[in-house]
Amino acid sequence: MSDMLKNFPSIKSVPAELVHRWKLVSPPPQDIYIRFGGGGEYLVSQSQMSFAVAPDGQTLNWANAVWNRHYGTGQTLIGVWRTGLAPNLEEMYFRDDGTTWYTDTTNVAVGIFSILTPGFASGDMIYEERRGTATASGNQIVVNTIFGGRYEMLYSLSNGDQTLTIESPIGNFFVYERV
Repeated sequence: MSDMLKNFPSIKSVPAELVHRWKLVSPPPQDIYIRFGGGGEYLVSQSQMSFAVAPDGQTLNWANAVWNRHYGTGQTLIGVWRTGLAPNLEEMYFRDDGTTWYTDTTNVAVGIFSILTPGFASGDMIYEERRGTATASGNQIVVNTIFGGRYEMLYSLSNGDQTLTIESPIGNFFVYERV
């Protein structure tokens, strides 16, 4: 083993105390959440959003838009939905395993959703997009985004592991509260 590899800090998965959903509280509160998964997933979301599938199962009201069913049947969220017109067409595939696939003219996003109310016809849900992977060593966290960026940041936990502070590579501080 080379000397360089011997001196390289051990990179491990994200520590258990980070494996939670965190709400951004500073700078000024925004509707932004991050979540670190136990397998190193890094996800970004907004607060819960309401959705409703029409009784005939052909339209979905969600994310301030009306989506038309392209694939699937019944009064259920599961299926492929489209909104907009070419060249600005958006498509969302809600799978029965809780995963999603979203595409538009410039973006492909893989995510997960959690329905917070019983049933798949209407209610509230949390939709999270997978934005990359995260690893940690000491008080450093490294996020490798799906877009090719790599961000090395410092983090600290306080208030009984209920508050997460992240220092960006350029010295900005972001404070999150565990939810």
